[in-house]
Amino acid sequence: MGTVFVNQSVIILLGMSDVFLLKGDNRLEMFNEVMIMIQSYHLFIFSDFVPNDTTRYRMGAVLIALTIFTILVNNIVIIPATVRRILLRIKKPWVQAKEKEHRRKKQAEKLQKKEEQKQKEEAAKKNEEKPLNPLVKAEWERKVESYIAI
Repeated sequence: MGTVFVNQSVIILLGMSDVFLLKGDNRLEMFNEVMIMIQSYHLFIFSDFVPNDTTRYRMGAVLIALTIFTILVNNIVIIPATVRRILLRIKKPWVQAKEKEHRRKKQAEKLQKKEEQKQKEEAAKKNEEKPLNPLVKAEWERKVESYIAI
């Protein structure tokens, strides 16, 4: 008898507040409490209130069906979440390895680009005209003028 009153108190508490963070968890908890309350009421049938054995037998089958239904509903909720967690644990190392490989490739590309840019800068420095000594420049200009005069 005390179980029924405690169960009703828990149902009232669940109805008044959100005990769990997720709405689905609150609904599943409410479902479980209601099913426990119904099953607790069925247990009264097995007391001396009901003297007929056939009625007890039939209500026993109903109680077993309610219990199996409760277990099935809970498993329908739990199994997909468990499968998702297992798949994530399997997939996580693979994804991390892919991300690590991708980071290595990007780093190698950056280094390669820096090296190419460095080589281009060195090549540009080699190809640049070096400023001539003023004496050499004056002599060079005289030679060019003498060729033009010819």
